[in-house]
Parts: sequence; C-alpha cells; structure tokens
Amino acid sequence: MGNTKTELTLSERFETAFNRIHKILKETVKHADTDKFTELVHKGHNHVLIRHYKEDLCQFAKLCNAIVHEKIDVDYYIA
Repeated sequence: MGNTKTELTLSERFETAFNRIHKILKETVKHADTDKFTELVHKGHNHVLIRHYKEDLCQFAKLCNAIVHEKIDVDYYIA
C-alpha cells in the first residue's frame, strides 16, 4: 500500500532491534514476574543503563505497539 522496500527494511530493522532489547531486558531484570517491555523498564530502574534510557525505551515500546497493532494491510507499516 505504497511502502517502499526501504521503508519495509527500516520497519523490520526496528522490530528486530526492539526484540533484541526486549530479550536483554528479560535477562537483566531478575524476578520481575512479568515479561512486558514497559514493566521491565520500570522494574529495572536500579540498572544504570535502563535508568539512563528509560524515556527512550518507553517511546520505543509505544512505536512498536503502533507498528504492530495499527497494521491495516500486508506489507504496510504506519512508521
């Protein structure tokens, strides 16, 4: 629906990077009782990198949710 190959590649790269960050959060935040991205960010406040990038990480989660949940067509990304 009008997306170029470059736009798809960027969206795919974002999703891949997001999933890698999510995996590291799950490994880093011990005893979190959740695997939800933003909850891991909030519970990982004692880790210096998570604390430093907290706002960015929360924005990444919002963007990921928009990309995944606002998809209206095959091979169409809103961002």
